Amino acid sequence: MATLFVTSLLSLIIIGSTIAFDIIVSIGQVGTVASYIVAIACIARRRVLGEPLLPSRFNLGRAGLAINTVALCFLVLAFVFPFFPAASHPDAAAMNWNILLTGFTVAAALVYYYAKARHVYRGPVAYVKQLSY
Repeated sequence: MATLFVTSLLSLIIIGSTIAFDIIVSIGQVGTVASYIVAIACIARRRVLGEPLLPSRFNLGRAGLAINTVALCFLVLAFVFPFFPAASHPDAAAMNWNILLTGFTVAAALVYYYAKARHVYRGPVAYVKQLSY
């Protein structure tokens, strides 16, 4: 129910400002693409270094590194484009403020990580080992 409420409120933003709605959508796109980049880059790194991958039902075989490389090239382009404004020579109201908001969020997360989280984060493996009897 909370998800429905928040989504409905975010959808109402388009009534007040299409620019604000566009920024929210592009922030979502940047976050999604960034998560894909991190996941695929970690797998590609393991393939390059020859480290074993986790067992899975699906295997790309020898083509895995090539497919990961092509995917990363595409995703880097898909990551950059949402930061551009919709039209050339925008004024301050029509400017795409996505880069500012994304940069602020990343900076705040890094400050929080180095100030506090790195001292208390244990990771999922340590957590699972603690739960097993």
